[in-house]
Amino acid sequence: MKLKIIFMGTSDFAVPALCKIHSAGHNISVVYTQPPRLSGRGLKRNPSPIQNTAEQKKLILRSPEKIINEDEINYLKGLNADIGIVVSFGQLIPNEILKATKYGFLNIHPSILPRWRGASPIQRTLINGDKSTAVNIIRVDEGLDTGDICLSEIINIPENITYGELSNDLSDVGANLIIKALNLISNGTASFKPQNKIGISYAKKIEKSETRISFNKNANEVHNHIRGLSPNPSAWFEYKTEKETIRIKVLSSEVMNKNGKPGVVLDNELTIACKKGAVKLTRLQRPGKNPMDNISFLRGINISKGMNISEFI
Repeated sequence: MKLKIIFMGTSDFAVPALCKIHSAGHNISVVYTQPPRLSGRGLKRNPSPIQNTAEQKKLILRSPEKIINEDEINYLKGLNADIGIVVSFGQLIPNEILKATKYGFLNIHPSILPRWRGASPIQRTLINGDKSTAVNIIRVDEGLDTGDICLSEIINIPENITYGELSNDLSDVGANLIIKALNLISNGTASFKPQNKIGISYAKKIEKSETRISFNKNANEVHNHIRGLSPNPSAWFEYKTEKETIRIKVLSSEVMNKNGKPGVVLDNELTIACKKGAVKLTRLQRPGKNPMDNISFLRGINISKGMNISEFI
């Protein structure tokens, strides 16, 4: 049975799910997304990835600043939809809307629940150095990622994978799981189990203040910090010349079995000493430039063995 669906999503993470649901032939009554945001030097209005996808597929699109208003609630109730799907939407769904569909709402959440409920589960998983994660299909309730679990799949985390890479992998897993969940719903065979009441933690939003690299941490911590923020918002350090201070983004790194004073450059391949061990910065980006590998990067900037990056702080 094909279901009548309300879809709510905004980021790239939600795109595979929307595409899979559309390809499966379900009736997507409407797609909700966040309105275009101003960004870049020219403050250009940039539509969300979900807006672009919905427009390509000629789906009905709505993008209110706040979904909690009488017009949207009445509109959603009038659709008489079977189920709602929420994936990386960016707004909490009020109970009145949750009750507007026959089977409620489902959400794709990428963490081993109840660990890392909240806004930044993939980033926090990597920054913390977790060895595995999961993708869950959960029932949406009024709590923050507290709903009962319908389906779950555990994924081992490769040692050097970045946030962007892991997010892409998990979004594909989530898209496949949501199709399985919709099949279970339509067949009347879906079952849900409550989340564990122990091991609860929250993945708070990544703040700008925590993106700067501190080499006064152990190498594994620095490495996890870098990959957990790559490619955005990106971990960074500053390099000062006589004329300017340059903020350099670090997009990937490797843990090295070397030691030295934290912040000191240990070789000519941009290996930096940490509190314990060292990290080689393997992919970097200067403002206004494309990302490049460490050897190419060093051809255009004077960071050599013996310098102390920490002295630029």
